[in-house]
Amino acid sequence: MVDVAASHGYAGASVARVLERSGVSRQAFYRHYSSREECFLAAYRCAAAEVGGRLREAVRRSTPAERPEAAIAALLEALEERPAAARMLFVEALGACAAVRAEHERQLAGIERAAERFLRDPGAPALRAPPAALLGGISGVLSARILSGGAGGEEDLFARADGGEDLRAGLLAWVRSYESADAPGSCSFAPLSRAKEQPAPEPEPGRAGGPLRATEVQLLPRGPSALPPALAGGARRARILAATMRQTAARGYANLTVADVVADARVPRAAFYAHFAGKQEAFLAAQTLGLRESIAAASSEFATGRSWPERVWRGLAALLDYLAAHPDLARLCLLEAAAAGPAGVARTNENRAAYAIFLAEGYRPGYHPGGRACPPPPLGSEATIAAIEALLASYLRRGAGIPVREALPRCAYVALAPFLGPEAALEWLAEADAAPSPSRPS
Repeated sequence: MVDVAASHGYAGASVARVLERSGVSRQAFYRHYSSREECFLAAYRCAAAEVGGRLREAVRRSTPAERPEAAIAALLEALEERPAAARMLFVEALGACAAVRAEHERQLAGIERAAERFLRDPGAPALRAPPAALLGGISGVLSARILSGGAGGEEDLFARADGGEDLRAGLLAWVRSYESADAPGSCSFAPLSRAKEQPAPEPEPGRAGGPLRATEVQLLPRGPSALPPALAGGARRARILAATMRQTAARGYANLTVADVVADARVPRAAFYAHFAGKQEAFLAAQTLGLRESIAAASSEFATGRSWPERVWRGLAALLDYLAAHPDLARLCLLEAAAAGPAGVARTNENRAAYAIFLAEGYRPGYHPGGRACPPPPLGSEATIAAIEALLASYLRRGAGIPVREALPRCAYVALAPFLGPEAALEWLAEADAAPSPSRPS
């Protein structure tokens, strides 16, 4: 199952292919597993146990100060040796059935708890960052490398990153960029804001290109006042995308059907297929719309800042306001993208590359405020954006929306600390968070 999923993806990992690859009979398969989903879950657990065992052994053999490097090295070595397992763990499991996704979340939660314990040991490096963000950044970088190497992992995915950077050294340097000058073992990351959460602004009804709530679906005029065909087609497409967002948020991608979308959008099935080949294509189009609108919202505020840290703060504030006002789109992009399969994961990675422009100024020669001797490694932007996504997804998994007032300083810290240094970033953000507007006081 591991090999078949690496070659054909979760959707193509059929029982017939597993039987062909394993050489066992159908009767033997069903003696052990009631379905291909149950077999995939068992295979995922085996792969996770194998890699997890390597991580635990590396941690056991290392001192607290050596643990970050030892854990990253052990992880990459295990994935290099088993590229098919790497694809199952970091790509295919994310788009698998609900049971596998739940198991994946359980595994990540266990690793997060272990990381917290290790970083509190005497002698451990003082990494002042949420463990969920560190794990999210590493996972995001690895999933992108695995996808870029093709199914089956024939290439050496983990030896060199973009620009010739050693991936092991790059990931370690990014993790260490959150290391504080405090005493070892101090990894506390207290909330920067405990202010009462303000309700998210409501989206403007009928906002051009934006998601519409179910109660706001407007049917097209008929008769003499009917729209020209081109405009009518664009309006139907917008309604289909809005319905895709709503239905994905309500049902999850795995349970989404074209029938659900057309019923919600109140369009004929033929109108859906005039624009999209199927639900995955509509989903990917909704992802693209989310990127276009959210990056436009962030860019408009980013440009108004007086300094680069303030620009990052303002851009993030606008982005979080947009996501809070469009909760269906937030869930689609942050929770359900992987469920659309490798295409959804690839689109997520492309979106991260688009957001990297907001961190580019921090890499400029000579720009190292806060006493930092040098900026983070080149893959730092990719890892940082994936880390911020992981923080936002953790809010959504708790069943609530994105609490902008709480999430803003945390996300801004994750973005700025590798450039300013943890202490300087916390100091800057404490002042910014206390200001009445999303800008740092003079």
